[in-house]
Amino acid sequence: LMVMALLMTIPWTWWHLYLEEIAKRHAHVMKQVPVACKDAAEVSLFQWLSSLYTVRTDECFEFHRNLLVDPMWDVPPTK
Repeated sequence: LMVMALLMTIPWTWWHLYLEEIAKRHAHVMKQVPVACKDAAEVSLFQWLSSLYTVRTDECFEFHRNLLVDPMWDVPPTK
């Protein structure tokens, strides 16, 4: 009985972590599209110049990663 309970909790916990990761990704994607991901016609001159001279993480990469990569690959089975 204990072995069966253990075998049931492993996929159950993984599924819960998977759904939490999906929720995080949806929350991130539902925010406004970062300025770095917009077309050049949609970006103001000041925003374009500031993007040339500031060092920061690639917001566009993170946005598209959250949009396109399945969270299943971010939730390891060892968690």
